[in-house]
Amino acid sequence: MKKALLVGINKYKMPGADLNGCCNDVMGMSNLLTDVFSFPKENIHMLLDYDASKEAILSELSWLTECNEGDWLVFHFSGHGSQVPDTSGDEIDKLDEVLCPSDMDWNGNYILDDDLGRIFSTLKGKKVQANVVLDCCFSGTGTRTLEALAFLPVQRRWFPRFLPPPVDLLLSVNYDTPIRKLLSRSSGPGIHKSKKLLSNFPTQLPYAVFSACQENQTSADAYLSGNFFGAFTFFFTRALRQDPKAPRLDLIKRVRKDLITNEFEQRPFLDCKRSLRMTSFFNE
Repeated sequence: MKKALLVGINKYKMPGADLNGCCNDVMGMSNLLTDVFSFPKENIHMLLDYDASKEAILSELSWLTECNEGDWLVFHFSGHGSQVPDTSGDEIDKLDEVLCPSDMDWNGNYILDDDLGRIFSTLKGKKVQANVVLDCCFSGTGTRTLEALAFLPVQRRWFPRFLPPPVDLLLSVNYDTPIRKLLSRSSGPGIHKSKKLLSNFPTQLPYAVFSACQENQTSADAYLSGNFFGAFTFFFTRALRQDPKAPRLDLIKRVRKDLITNEFEQRPFLDCKRSLRMTSFFNE
């Protein structure tokens, strides 16, 4: 069976958090899956704008990960990301990355990276093909940037969209919390200029994670081909259409090259076990 959960959030209940290209990202990904990989439309579940609440996303993730041997799975999230204080001790920077649902608030109404890890850990031992595509930002300011390219009437305008964690929340970080280990991502200065294509601590689970940017970079909402899209999703889906059989490592290299060529500063990267790097997005 081929199943996908696609989440795109332009409309947030939190004032000032709205975006522009996320729903178009979902439509682009849906068309890719049906046109190129023959996903049945009825097996592509989409959550858009206010329908993409925390409860709805978690419920649909449970549906997605109820699978059998040989299934093809895709989870795509397009929207805001942010960070909150880590309480489990597994983050070197004392901050957990979060996905921001449409009903996001700072009182726990978000989806932790730890939550996603637990959900997708249920795939362990199952012979499935699974890809997670995250077009959001996990920087400390929680931004996904709306960018207009140089060919627009006003050259190189930037429209920042922020979900900054409240100051009192960040000040609550306990920097004496013991660190177990760094699970699947690195942190620290210098990542903005990093050429990192692969996670320093790759997951050993049977899925691949494509991230739109490094941990302290922004993911861009961009005006491309006459409409707004996430720059990463736009070039990612285009690259897959051009070469569906490209190995994942070559795919992320192609997307990075396209972003650099079009003057975006974000640098996407791939997190997966070594055996998945040289296999394609889906293998027949």
